[in-house]
Amino acid sequence: MTERNSSTMKWAVIGGIVLAVVIAAALLWKQRGSEGPEDADEEVAQTVDPAEALRRKRALRSSADGLDFEAPASIGGRVTRADDGEGIEGAVVLLSRKGVFRGQAPEAGEPSQPLMVVTDANGGWQLDAVLPGRYLLSATADGFLPGQRADVQVFGPKAKDAARTFDLALRAGGNPISGTISDIDGGPIEGVLVQIQEAGGANFGFRQVPLAVISDEEGRYSVSVANGRYAMSTLHADYVGDVRLTEVLDAARTEDFRLVPGGTIEGVVLARAEGAEGGKPVAGARVTFADSRMGGMGGFTTNISLDGSVVVTDDAGRFRLRGLRSGVVKISAAAAGYATTSPVEVAVGIGEPVSGVELWVDRAYTLSGFVVPDGDPEGAIEGVLVGAWQLQPPALLVATAPTSSDGYFEILGVPTGTFQVGAVGEENLLTLTGATAVVQDSDITDLLIELDTGVRIRGRVEPPRQARIALRPNPEEASLGNLGGMMADGMAWAIADENGEFELGPLTPGGGLSGGRPLTLTAESDDGYKGELEVKLGGEDLEGVTVAMEKGATVAGTVLDSTGAPQAGVTVSVTPADPEGPGDIQMNFGGPETGAAPTGEDGRYSVRGLDPGKHLVIVKDSKGRAMSWAPGAGPEPKGSGEDEEVQPLELNIEDTVNDTFLELRVSPRDGLIEGQVVDADGVPVPDAFVTAALDVSSDAFMAAMRPGQEETETVEGVTPEKERADRRDWTQSAYFAEPPVLTDENGFFVITELRRDRAYNLVAEGERGGARATQDGVSPGVGVGTRVTLTLETLGGLDGKVLAKGKAVPKYTVALSGSVSRTTRVNDPSGEFSFDRLDPGKYEIVVTADGGSATTLVELGESSRERVELQLDAWGSLEGELINAADGEALRGMAVLMTTESNASRGQGGMGLLTGQGPKTGYDGRFVIDEVPPGKGTLTFMDPDIDLGSAAAVAVVDFELEPGETLDLGTVKGTQTESVPRDERGDLGMRVTTATWDERPRPPGTDLEASDEEPDPEPAEPGKPAPVRLWVRSIDVGGAAEDAGVVPGDEVLTIDGESVASLGAGTAAQKLSNSRVRAGQSVRLELRRDGERLDLSVKARAKDEKKGAAEAAPEGEQG
Repeated sequence: MTERNSSTMKWAVIGGIVLAVVIAAALLWKQRGSEGPEDADEEVAQTVDPAEALRRKRALRSSADGLDFEAPASIGGRVTRADDGEGIEGAVVLLSRKGVFRGQAPEAGEPSQPLMVVTDANGGWQLDAVLPGRYLLSATADGFLPGQRADVQVFGPKAKDAARTFDLALRAGGNPISGTISDIDGGPIEGVLVQIQEAGGANFGFRQVPLAVISDEEGRYSVSVANGRYAMSTLHADYVGDVRLTEVLDAARTEDFRLVPGGTIEGVVLARAEGAEGGKPVAGARVTFADSRMGGMGGFTTNISLDGSVVVTDDAGRFRLRGLRSGVVKISAAAAGYATTSPVEVAVGIGEPVSGVELWVDRAYTLSGFVVPDGDPEGAIEGVLVGAWQLQPPALLVATAPTSSDGYFEILGVPTGTFQVGAVGEENLLTLTGATAVVQDSDITDLLIELDTGVRIRGRVEPPRQARIALRPNPEEASLGNLGGMMADGMAWAIADENGEFELGPLTPGGGLSGGRPLTLTAESDDGYKGELEVKLGGEDLEGVTVAMEKGATVAGTVLDSTGAPQAGVTVSVTPADPEGPGDIQMNFGGPETGAAPTGEDGRYSVRGLDPGKHLVIVKDSKGRAMSWAPGAGPEPKGSGEDEEVQPLELNIEDTVNDTFLELRVSPRDGLIEGQVVDADGVPVPDAFVTAALDVSSDAFMAAMRPGQEETETVEGVTPEKERADRRDWTQSAYFAEPPVLTDENGFFVITELRRDRAYNLVAEGERGGARATQDGVSPGVGVGTRVTLTLETLGGLDGKVLAKGKAVPKYTVALSGSVSRTTRVNDPSGEFSFDRLDPGKYEIVVTADGGSATTLVELGESSRERVELQLDAWGSLEGELINAADGEALRGMAVLMTTESNASRGQGGMGLLTGQGPKTGYDGRFVIDEVPPGKGTLTFMDPDIDLGSAAAVAVVDFELEPGETLDLGTVKGTQTESVPRDERGDLGMRVTTATWDERPRPPGTDLEASDEEPDPEPAEPGKPAPVRLWVRSIDVGGAAEDAGVVPGDEVLTIDGESVASLGAGTAAQKLSNSRVRAGQSVRLELRRDGERLDLSVKARAKDEKKGAAEAAPEGEQG
C-alpha cells in the first residue's frame, strides 16, 4: 500500500505549538511566565510593602474620594472637513471602549449597545453618561476617509481640567465599501449598524479603531476606507448579526448582507437557596450566551458573549438577550458570590421570543486586585484587560471591565479551583501568569499583577511613505524558554506615517553578552515598496533605525471564469517557488497576506512587492481554499474527491521594473443545489437552515497554503486501528460553510453561487436545533440545480452518572468529544449529567474530579438516547530520574509533557508546557507527576532552550499505570545533543514509531484478520505490561531507507551499536530525527524481520538530493 505522506512539513512541531499559542493569545492573552535572567529592576531594593500598598488602595476605593472612579460623564465634539474646517452633517461617530466588550446598556437587563451618534448640521455631537475609561473614537462620512483617534480618555465628572471635547477632521478620499442589507425575504433593512475594523495585528481592542455606518431606508450603506483588510459585522436588535472579512486595494468593494430574524430570550437569575424551594433574584449578574453560530464547538467556558455584548440583570434579576440565531442557545450567569455551574440550554426558533427562563446560580467567588507597574506597587495601570484561566477544565473568565484609573479589577462568579490570572495592557507586555489564585471557600481580594513596559524600536523608512512595520521571528531561536518573547515579537506591528516615522512596541527586552537578541525588522507599503533590517534588541529602547525600502515587482491582471465573468472578492497568491532560508515562522494575525492581493468588482488584481525569480500562482476563495483552474487554463489537479489538490501555475518574474500581466481563468461559481427538507413523516419543514460546505479535506486545504511543495510517496505499514470517537474535519466547520439558506413554507430551498467543479456536504437543521439531516458528496448542477431531499431526524442524547466506590460523585467535570465537543461542570448530589441534541456517531466521555478520572466510548444511533455509568479510578503518580545517556549527569530543568490514551489531563499537557506551568525535572534530574490517570501514556522531556524546529525531544518514555498506583520509572536516559544546522541536515527517508508487539505496524499487505500471526519473540513477563519497542512505520519510495532494504514493520534493535532496549524506545527514536542526522552520514541499524536479524546502513541524503543519487546498501545479514 502506498499513499502520500501528509506529515512531511519540517515545521510540524513548531507550527502546532505556534498555532496553540495563537489561539491562547486570542482567548487567554498569551505570555508564559518568565524564567529568564534576573531583571535589572531587581537590583533596586523595594522600599514599598506590597501588602501595605494594597491596603491603601482598597481604603481609597471605599472612601468618598474614590467614588468618582465609576461615575459617568458627558463628552462631545465636532466632525469637520480637514481642508476648510466646515462641519460635516450626518457623520456617524462611534465611541468604543478599549477592550473586548461592546458599548453600554441603555438600561439594566438589556444588551449593551455601541456608543454611536450622528452629527448635527454643524458637525457637532454629544454622548451622555459615558463611563470613565480609555476609548477609541471614529467618524465616517460618505466620500471622506474616516477620522480616527486612539487617545480618548474619559474621566469622572469630579475630575478637574479633564478633556470633554474631542474633534475629528476628515479628509476627502478613500475607496468605498458599500452594499445592501436585506432580510431573508429580500426586503431592505433600515437602521443596521455596520462596524468595520482593520483586521491585521493582535491588538485586543486597543489600537485598531472601529468604524461605523448605518443603512438607510433602502438598506444601503457606504463608507470610504484606506487600503487594507477589514473585519465587518452587522448589528440590529431584531436580527442575527453577520460577520465577514473583506479586503480593499485601490478599488471599490461590494459587500451585501442578508440577515435572519433573531430570537429573544427573557428570564431571571435566581440564587439557589439551601433548605428552601425558591431563590432570591440576583441583581447585577452578567448574563452571556453562545448560539449555533459557534458551529457545534464547545468545551471552553468563558463569560464573554459571542457578539461581545454585555447584559447585566436589573434589581429584580431580569435580563433579555436579543439577536439570537435559531437553534440551541447556551446561557450562563456570573455575579458577586454566584455563578451557573454549567450553561443552560434554551431552544429558540427563527425570530422567536422565549420568556420565563430561569437561570439558577450556585455559590461562586470573586477575584479582585490591582494592576501596577513592575516594581511599583503604589502605582496603577488603567485600561488593562485581566482574565483568570485554567487548563482543566479549560476556562477563561475576564474582569467586568478594563482596570480603572487606580488599576482595580474584579472577576465575578469564579468557581473553586486553581486559576492563573493574566493581563494585557495597551502599553505593557502581556503576562499570562501574573498571579495564581487558589479558590476554595472565599473571595480573593489581594491580587497584585505587575506589568513590564518592555522596550521600543523607533525609526523611519526610506524613502518616506506609509508602511506596515513588523518583526519576523527567527526560527533558529524558537525554544520553550523564549517562546513568549517570540510570540510578542510576532504580534508587534506599527504603521509608519506619511513621513516614514514609526514606533514599534512594546517588545520583550533582549540582553546578554552578545549585545542583544537578533531580530529582522520588515517594512511593506501598499505601492509595492519593501525592505528589512537586521537589528539587535537589548534592554533599552532602540532609537534612530532606518529601514531602506526598494520597489518590488508587480504581477497584475484579471481573474475570470471560463465564461468570461469577472471574479470579484477572490485572492491571487504569488509565492516564491524556492524561498530562501530555513522557513520563517508566519504569524499574520489576520493582516493582509504577503505576496497576495484581492480582486475588485471587475476581477482586476495587482500583487506588489515581489522579488524576481520563479513563482507559483494560485487563486483562493474568501475562505482561503484554492480555486480550480478552468479547463486548459492551468495544470491538472492531483488526487480526486475531497483530496483533490489544485496545482499552481508557474511564473518567472524577470525584473522589478516591468509589470507582468497575467490573466487567470478559474472554474465558474454558478452551481446550484436545490431541494426540500422534510420531517420523519415526509411533511415539509419550513424555516429550516440548510448549509453547504465544500467537500475538501484538511490536507487539500493546507496544500493551498504551501503551493508547489513536493509530496513524497511513501510505503506505509499496516497498523491495527484503535476505536476512537468520530471527529469532524475542521474544514467542515461553520466558518468554511456557505452562508445558510432557509426553507420556504413548503420546505424548499436553493443554494446558489457554488463551485461547479467540486462536491458539497449538506446539513439541514430544524425544530429549533433538535433535528438534523446530512447528505455528503452532492455535486451542484448548472442551470438546473441538483435536487435532493433531506429528511430530518431527531437528535439523540446521553445521560450518565459518575460513581466512586459505589457512591455518587457530586462535583466533577465531564467532557464529551466526537462530531461535537462539549464540557460541563457538574455540582449535583445525584452525580448525574446529561447531553442533549447529539448527532449519531461515536463519542468519548472523559470525567475528571478531585478523586480521580474515568473514560468511556459510547456510540449513538439515529435519534437514540443512551445511558452510561462511569466509575472513577483513583489518580496515580509517576516519578523517576532523567540523566544524560552519554555521561550519566542529571538533566535538570527539562519540561515534561504528558499524553495519555484516556485524555484525562490536569494541566500536564500541551498548554502546561507552553505556559511554563507544567512539570519539570529538578536540580537532581528527578521528577514527580501527580494526578495521572490509569492506563497507557507517554512522557516527553524537552529542553526549554533547544530549537523547537528540531522536533527532537531529550527523552521519551511510555508507561502503563494502574488506578491509584505510584509508578517509579527509574532512570530515564536522555540524549541532550546539539541539533544539526538546518542547511546540513539529512533525511533517512523513514519514519519510526513506538508500540508493543500487538500494536506494532506490520509489513505492507498484511491481513490483520489472519490467524497464523507469529508469536512475540520477546514476550512480557507474567503480570507485567508488554514492553514498548521501536518499529519502522513507513519509508519513502526511492528514498535512502528503501534503497538500503528497510521495510515497514521492521523492528529496530540497535542504532549505531546502541541498544534500543537500553536507551528506551522513545528516546532511541529521537536519534533518527532529521535534526539529529547530517546529510551524508551513515546510520547503522540492526533490525529484526520475520524472526531474523540483519544489519543495514542507511546513508542520509540532503534535502534537495534526487532519488537514487545516494548510496545505501546492506552490509550483511545474520541469522
